[in-house]
Amino acid sequence: MKSILQLFILVSVLFITACAIESSEMGAGTPSMLSDDATFREHLIVQYLALAKSEQDEELDYKAAQNYMEKVERLEKGRMARLDNYENYSLVDKDVSEIKQAQDDLVYALKHYRLNENRKALAVAHSRYDCWLDQAEEGDGTGNCRVEFKLAMNNLAYPVGNTESFDSTGWSVFELGF
Repeated sequence: MKSILQLFILVSVLFITACAIESSEMGAGTPSMLSDDATFREHLIVQYLALAKSEQDEELDYKAAQNYMEKVERLEKGRMARLDNYENYSLVDKDVSEIKQAQDDLVYALKHYRLNENRKALAVAHSRYDCWLDQAEEGDGTGNCRVEFKLAMNNLAYPVGNTESFDSTGWSVFELGF
């Protein structure tokens, strides 16, 4: 029974990935192909597609690949891809406080740093936060997704007149078209 479930998951991921590749060829493209005026949603789709491909082809982590592809499907339907909740992951105590603060910072940035020049950095931070959770659960809480998340957050342009540092503001809803 376990083998059948694993086979079903594998076939599902392969099917979803094939659909995503076709979708990306028709619209989203690759990060280098996105125009300067690409929306946050378009950047986010490309970032999650890249993560799904990496998880499937290189890491052989079909569960993570499927999670990212489900986010792509939501985004392609015009719905938001929610951040994964760190409480749903089995994390070691030493990673929890840093990840919780990262989540709070990201939510704040998504609400207050919605500038056109931040579209790509926010999409990278959003997708790498979810990837960081996956890596931390696998025992690599200091992996490349953590580094890429922090780099993206540090590359955000501050809104004019905003000198605030990141702090917790809770979940917010925002438009995908900025």
